[in-house]
Amino acid sequence: MSILKGIKLAMDGRILGRPGSGIATYAAQLREAQLSLQPDASLIVDDDCAMHFRPDGIIAMSKRSWTARFCNGQPALRQSNNGRNGLYAPDVYRLAAARFRRHFRMTCLRPTVAETSGRRHLVHWSLPLPVRVDGWVNIYTVHDVIPITHPELTPMDAERHGKLLDIVMRQADHIVTVSDHARHEIIRVTGYPADRVTNCGVAIRPAEGGAPLPLDLRQKGYFLYVGSGEKRKNLDRIVKAYSVSGLDVPLVLVGDHHQYIDRNPNIFCLPHQPAVVINSLIRHALALVFPSLVEGFGLPVAEAMVAGTAVLTADQGALAEVAGQAALLVDPEDVDAIANGLRRLFFDEALRQHYEQAGPLQVSKFSQASFAKRIETLYAAFVC
Repeated sequence: MSILKGIKLAMDGRILGRPGSGIATYAAQLREAQLSLQPDASLIVDDDCAMHFRPDGIIAMSKRSWTARFCNGQPALRQSNNGRNGLYAPDVYRLAAARFRRHFRMTCLRPTVAETSGRRHLVHWSLPLPVRVDGWVNIYTVHDVIPITHPELTPMDAERHGKLLDIVMRQADHIVTVSDHARHEIIRVTGYPADRVTNCGVAIRPAEGGAPLPLDLRQKGYFLYVGSGEKRKNLDRIVKAYSVSGLDVPLVLVGDHHQYIDRNPNIFCLPHQPAVVINSLIRHALALVFPSLVEGFGLPVAEAMVAGTAVLTADQGALAEVAGQAALLVDPEDVDAIANGLRRLFFDEALRQHYEQAGPLQVSKFSQASFAKRIETLYAAFVC
């Protein structure tokens, strides 16, 4: 008999409709894990994120309706009538964000779903949202505290993010994170009790990718960077190191990185691509180049390793933890070290093949099954 029998298991549906980011990927993994534990696990949805959950689509609200909901301290969380095990609270995510911005307060949902076994239901929020369900077990995933530890490297507001974490962690039953490094930093920065923060990792699986390569690229004939242009991603040093390396094999940058087009004739910039194209680019690259300055996990590194692609990444923090000895680790602040790493991966075929073979073994511990098992073990501590 399932340990979750007799309770309702739920998560937020806010980010699932916005794929493309690492956090959205994590939310999809969490959704799959919950469904493997309880096939009728619910999503908490509202008008903004639930067009495919509500047959009438998104509801337009009048100013009067919005004001009434904003002033109402406890919106109701009720069972959706669409037959998809959804839980619905009118406009809750926009409401919670507005209330937090104005008053730095948590929005508390009043559940109308009755307990059936004397045990509390459980909701796992896939990121630190300023919302909770009264009377339920509320677990939050905090991916990192980078806006607080490295405010100069991210566009996020450090003060606001700190206040958000403060109100979330004061009302959370438990915090989940994605790496031992992130866990250590969360505890160090917030002072949150160590026994209330658990690293459950993430889930990585080989991605399907049958799309043809763009730009007439050749298999194993280019270096690849995939990601945003935030300062912490270290793109300036990557581009400078590539130029210093003297190599003429193309460097392909995927994302909004057009400012680098004129730096070197062998640098190619692609706008954001569909997942199937990115998967092909990763699988067929000579190596993924990802010596980021700081990460909570470093999903592109794990995705390249599971695809059997060699990786050059940072020798510190979460990236070194995820890569282990199965990637070429360099000092991310040393341009010459990055350039030398590029040359080694290009000229030393045996070294590159070693990392291609070691990568999938290293990230095998991040399987969907093992992720679901870690989540189940954590939930059991609250429902048993």
